[in-house]
Amino acid sequence: MDRTLIAAVIAFTLLALGFIAIERLWPAVRGQRLLRDGWKTDAVYWLFTPIVSKNLARLGIGVMLAALLLISGAKVNRENIEAAIAGRDTWFSTWPIWVQALSVLVLSDFTAYWMHRAFHGRLFQASERSQFRSAERAGQGSRAEACLEDTCGEANAALRSSPPEIGRERGLKQPLTGWLWRVHAVHHSSRELDWLASVRLHPLNELITRMVQVLPFYFLGFSPLVLAGVAPFLSLYAILLHANVNWSFGPLRYVIASPLFHRWHHTSEEEGLDKNFAGLLPIWDLLFGTWHMPQGKHPQKFGIVGNDMPQSLWGQMMYPFRVNRSPTSASFPRQCHR
Repeated sequence: MDRTLIAAVIAFTLLALGFIAIERLWPAVRGQRLLRDGWKTDAVYWLFTPIVSKNLARLGIGVMLAALLLISGAKVNRENIEAAIAGRDTWFSTWPIWVQALSVLVLSDFTAYWMHRAFHGRLFQASERSQFRSAERAGQGSRAEACLEDTCGEANAALRSSPPEIGRERGLKQPLTGWLWRVHAVHHSSRELDWLASVRLHPLNELITRMVQVLPFYFLGFSPLVLAGVAPFLSLYAILLHANVNWSFGPLRYVIASPLFHRWHHTSEEEGLDKNFAGLLPIWDLLFGTWHMPQGKHPQKFGIVGNDMPQSLWGQMMYPFRVNRSPTSASFPRQCHR
């Protein structure tokens, strides 16, 4: 049996034992079934991701390294690509390992935050609720709140009845933005959130994210050992964030992302849409207006608005490429006139 497959099975077994115990002792949703809807598909992802998604990401990084070598005028061959992966002598490579590790954690989380916003169609736009808060501070509070509270009912009704790609994108017309959400929507499609749902990720989601996150560090000269060490930590932490627990980490919730913080990100309830994009450091959400953790309140519904995601692995792989026959005009009202 392939060593990668053996490692995936062992990791799955150990993590299952640990997280099932944690979720039974401190459940966010009491009574959630162990074998909930979609568990078989997510279990297949555990084998699919290390064999297909990870290798696709490595291939993509190799192709990008080759392209960058070509642009820089260097000869594109195996030796130069391996040398780029092995590390370069730069000012950054002289930093102590612990400084490099801390820098990679912070900077990679910063780039991941913006990449995550791009997947949601929110790269250059604040959430609607933030826009309404701005309007309110500018003296347009009555109009903003009227819009937010459904007094402009037709537009909001159109939003709620629209398919998920429209509901999430809020009527964005850019083809790339809409396609990125459809790639990422696979990850958001679990309606019962637990540790196993963390691996439901389209290979293109993995490929795009890793290329944006990893390549800059190779060319800046950060140690490959640091990059290799940070990746497993972030993967394990991502599993914790999806666990069926409502841990908020108390006062540390402003310092490090918690399961409750991330459950708000996965909710299909309107107040939590397009919030809490950080995977490790909530400071980015606090700085850029996407933080949402209401005191004493927990999200109750999860998944994508409209729930049109196929349940099979193959169906989810094909989801981003499905022909969208739905209207593209419905949107959340940017301005609301009575």
